Order: sequence, then C-alpha cells, then structure tokens
Amino acid sequence: MLKQIRTVTGLSLIALVCINTVGCGANSINTSIVDGDLSNVVSKSSIDSIKDISEYFIDPHEHESMKDGYTEKYDLNGDGKEETISIEQLPCNGGDGAYYPHVYNSEGVEIAYQDDIEASPFKEKWDNGNVKFYYNDEKFYSLDKAEVKSIYLESATEEEIDKNLSGNQERGIDLASGFVVSETDGKPELIVKYYTEGVMPHVVSLGYCLLHLKLNNDEKWEITPEFVRDSKSNTDAQVIIPALDYYWAICCLLQ
Repeated sequence: MLKQIRTVTGLSLIALVCINTVGCGANSINTSIVDGDLSNVVSKSSIDSIKDISEYFIDPHEHESMKDGYTEKYDLNGDGKEETISIEQLPCNGGDGAYYPHVYNSEGVEIAYQDDIEASPFKEKWDNGNVKFYYNDEKFYSLDKAEVKSIYLESATEEEIDKNLSGNQERGIDLASGFVVSETDGKPELIVKYYTEGVMPHVVSLGYCLLHLKLNNDEKWEITPEFVRDSKSNTDAQVIIPALDYYWAICCLLQ
C-alpha cells in the first residue's frame, strides 16, 4: 500500500491560520479560520513556475485515499503520538469524487481544519478569461487569460477556449477528493486536494487547489493554500456510455 511520504520542495506561499476551539466535552473539535489577507503575502509568478499535481500525487484521479473508510496513522506534530487520518465519502459529486479526511489525536478527539465538511473552502472569480483563486474569501493566486489559455490548449482548440472565457462569473471548486502525507523541511504535512474545473466542461480540469496542513504541538493547524496544474492530459479522458458498452458485450457473447 502506497504511503507516499517523500520530500517536497519548500512552499513559497505562507498563510498562518488561527484556531477556534468548540467545546463539546470529550467530543470537542478544533476548527480553523483564516487570519489575514493572503493577497498581501502571495507574489505573482509565471505560469512556468506553477507546480504539477504529480509532485504530490502519483495519480490524483485514482489515488488509494479516494475511498470511504481509508485510514492511515502518522505522527503529524512530532510529539511521539500518532494521529489517525480517516476519509469519509460525502453524498455529493465532484470531478474526482467527494471526500473529507478526518484527523483525530491519540485520544480520539477530532482536529478539524474546517467547520462544514460538505463545503469547499475554495472558489474562483472569472473576469473575461482572467481568474482569481480564493481560500475562505481571501485571494491567494491569480492567472491571466494568456496563462489560462496555455493550460486549456492541451485539451481544447483556441476557438473553444475563447468561447468559454467570455464574461464574468464566480464558481465554487469541488470538494476534497483525497490526501497524502509528505515531508517538508523535515516535518510531515497533510496535503488535501480539490479538483478545479474552471470554465470549460467539467471533464477538462484547470488544475487542483491544495491545502497544505501542518499540525503544531498545541494541535493547531498552519494552513497554506496552493494552486497546481493537472498532470493528466485531458485529451486522455474517455467517455464511456454504459448502455452502448453493454450492447457490444452482448453482441460478442452471441457470436
């Protein structure tokens, strides 16, 4: 079973998060909210500097953590006690499915990183082909129209792209769809991915929004959002029509 703990390069986006504690007796949950304007600490970089999802997930579309009940144990804060990460499949749709990784300390108390597990913390705001990405209503990254087109040209014609890039709109980003635990600067971090469809048809992804979560010794999260490109060429996507597939299977059996 792939554990996928490996060293990744240092992150350029820094966004510390403050923690609210909701007291519920033995079932108390630590939840996080963003503190500060992320746009003040994020520098604009070129399209070539955007990382690829393959730097974190070998295959983000078919990862082992994308199933209900998948569970792993890691010492996320280095205190010698293992936290438990268990994924829950949600009754929602998403480009790679809809899941939520619950994190529990050694005493079984959940250390949550958001309040509503059936809501995405990310959204996009489009303006005639330019897009800004938001985490909890704070901007953390943006792409101009030329950069967006350079991504979409891998899977669509320029005419199709221009048709979809006109106008202004706000779009939500899919729910979480899996996680890995990697090591950055000698400390484990939980990385949760969110399929990002953009303005083209849903099967054509713009990329992924990621949450990098580091757990402090006081069980508070440091959260860093990041946008990455999708490594899987969208031209490889295949549409399977079950009825037609079934028809040909029956024909073969009758021959």
